[in-house]
Amino acid sequence: MKQIRIETAKGNIEFSLPEEWDELTKDQLIYLVGLFDKQITPEEVKVKMVLYCAGGRVRGKNGDGSFKLSFEKKRVDLLPEELVSVSLVFDFLFVVVDGDVRVDPHITRNHFREIRAGFIRLHGPDDGLTNLKYRDFADLQIAHAFSGGDPADMDRFISLLYRKEDGSLAEKAVKRIPAKVKVAILWFYLGSIRKLQELFPRVFAGGGEEGGNPADGQMRIIDALAKNDVTKKEAVRNSDLYEALYTMEVAAEQYEEMKRNK
Repeated sequence: MKQIRIETAKGNIEFSLPEEWDELTKDQLIYLVGLFDKQITPEEVKVKMVLYCAGGRVRGKNGDGSFKLSFEKKRVDLLPEELVSVSLVFDFLFVVVDGDVRVDPHITRNHFREIRAGFIRLHGPDDGLTNLKYRDFADLQIAHAFSGGDPADMDRFISLLYRKEDGSLAEKAVKRIPAKVKVAILWFYLGSIRKLQELFPRVFAGGGEEGGNPADGQMRIIDALAKNDVTKKEAVRNSDLYEALYTMEVAAEQYEEMKRNK
């Protein structure tokens, strides 16, 4: 957490702000999702996050252009540039791609381990997807690759992550999950994938063949891990995700070493 101290003529204020995705609370994450529905600029998002996370409120504007703000019981005046300076703490929320500023989710903390959807309780993954089997990961990769932004695609994808206690799918129940929570879940998945890419860089190197079929790609990976032994494929699919990725990472490293020694 970033400790902020601002000295003003009316007194000093101190508060803490998250400086990485996993430091966001559940409420802060949902508030952030809501900001993107408002079609405001990244700069406005960051300023609003400062006020929300610090418990600040805008009470008005002074003649010199400064804002009248309250932080709990303290009232202070801050110039716009002072607020903007503090808001730079939230630069981690965004990335610039080809000149466009986009949200850059790196969250691996799952704030929604359990979700009640109507009368059904759905169970989600642990932080960083650590409790998934490789088969779950493969299905998720395929579903996400074929997702076209349609709400039905989103529900189908989330139904693979969030299941009934017996492991069965509940796509109808998923439809009842609030839209903001669905976006937060998607960000959590994307952030966890980023973490896996950092932990196992050789496995994810290249990101697959351009225009290739994701289902075919996952089948080739399973074949490689099973060493083309049909009797071992089911065991590979049921292996722990991190164990399977570690095996692939070691194999890729050994292959690189073999090529260097030729």
